[in-house]
Amino acid sequence: MKKENDIACGWHLRRFSLIYEYFAFFDTSDYLSDSLFAKREIAIDFGPEYVNANIPYRVVFCRCRKRDIPRFLQAMEELPKKMVICGYSDYPKFCEKMKESCKSCHEIHSERRRGYGADDPAGKTKQKKTQGVL
Repeated sequence: MKKENDIACGWHLRRFSLIYEYFAFFDTSDYLSDSLFAKREIAIDFGPEYVNANIPYRVVFCRCRKRDIPRFLQAMEELPKKMVICGYSDYPKFCEKMKESCKSCHEIHSERRRGYGADDPAGKTKQKKTQGVL
């Protein structure tokens, strides 16, 4: 199983646990994903949600038992289809756009963590040699 970006409408999050796998995905205020989880009899523990008043979608964080991951992934594959049927025709494009945006932000932050670039003033400073004490 791939560890990153293995669902079209969210992310598989890297977090150590012997029992659970962690995910973040996009859903609506009607929680259309809940019926998909119930249909497959998957117990999901939901975490925090992030909402923007200007966007009809929200980011939902959750965890799922490792034994239920295949059924969870099937539900996540079906979610974009259900969204389109329920009138959210821009959902697949929205997910794609958000994942691409987050990917580019992640690359920028990863580059910053590796060190300063050549054009950064902190990278150009040199320490003066210390002279011996008289």
